[in-house]
Amino acid sequence: MYFSKIMSSFICLCVHFKGFIVLLLCPSQLTAQFGTTPNIKHIVVGRCYNYITLVNPSLRYDCEEIWRQFEEAVVRQSSCNVTVEDYHQMFYAMPQTWPCDRFLFWSKTRALMHSYAAVVRHFWTLEDTLVGFMFNDLIWCGQEEDSGFDFSSCPEWSACRNHPVYSLWRRASQNFAEMACGNITVLLNGSIANAFNRKSMFGSVELDSLNPQRVDYVNIKVVTNLEGPYIESCNQGSIVNLIQILQSRGFLTSNKSSKLNGKTHLRQVDRIYTDVFCDFVMNFLMKAPWSNINRICPQDPHDPAVYPGPQTVLLPDMCKQPVTQKKPHIQLNHPQV
Repeated sequence: MYFSKIMSSFICLCVHFKGFIVLLLCPSQLTAQFGTTPNIKHIVVGRCYNYITLVNPSLRYDCEEIWRQFEEAVVRQSSCNVTVEDYHQMFYAMPQTWPCDRFLFWSKTRALMHSYAAVVRHFWTLEDTLVGFMFNDLIWCGQEEDSGFDFSSCPEWSACRNHPVYSLWRRASQNFAEMACGNITVLLNGSIANAFNRKSMFGSVELDSLNPQRVDYVNIKVVTNLEGPYIESCNQGSIVNLIQILQSRGFLTSNKSSKLNGKTHLRQVDRIYTDVFCDFVMNFLMKAPWSNINRICPQDPHDPAVYPGPQTVLLPDMCKQPVTQKKPHIQLNHPQV
């Protein structure tokens, strides 16, 4: 059965050539990847218990109920027919609040984001939440004619909009952004074109879910490679579009270049801090036992909008958008779709 599922994603053509039969395999339109992660139930439920026991013991969740709601959303449906709404009950079973001033968003900078958050432990990312912790790096899809998961083959994210993995992360990203409050930080890749992409998870979901009544300050860090190229910055490329979108939505912005007059000393201090921090991050990446990379690859499978291009590691640029008064932190018990 596994072989037949693999072969279903190919078109086979046999050609006779001087007594030999040549078999040509051409991928069909619906590309497939590995099937559901083996032992996914044990992994997900185990991570849930680990989270509420060791990571955040103050939380009280029914891990088995969360799994049941997750399973209900995915099984007995085709692998391209799981919507954001299908996960409503699962998210309802796991409401969570996050502290203000610690939200970190990213796009095409995943490895650096993890290293940055590990060094500056002040930050919270989506993967620090319960849902992010439970489902990080897992694959899953169901079968319309079966009550279980498909462990043979699941389509890639790009194959369909209602992909079960994409729909869950879309809902999780929306909830995370809706809860953002106080000062927030965004890491973008300045060594590629379209560092800010409206089709990415940040550009298509999180940005539109940010509430200017709750967010005081948006700090955009543009990440580039030490050797270059320096393609985008706060004053050029797609990041300019991001700032314009923030302004149009009511986020007050201040241009970095406008701070040159009378504040050169402060800018120099900021620059020294950034350079020292980035050197430390680079050394941290090279020495980290859990990673064999020291650069950031923009072709990130966790972001549906990816582009080939140079790899990145440095943080030389910053854009800052201050907003007025911080609004009180609230809990989202009933996630809104």
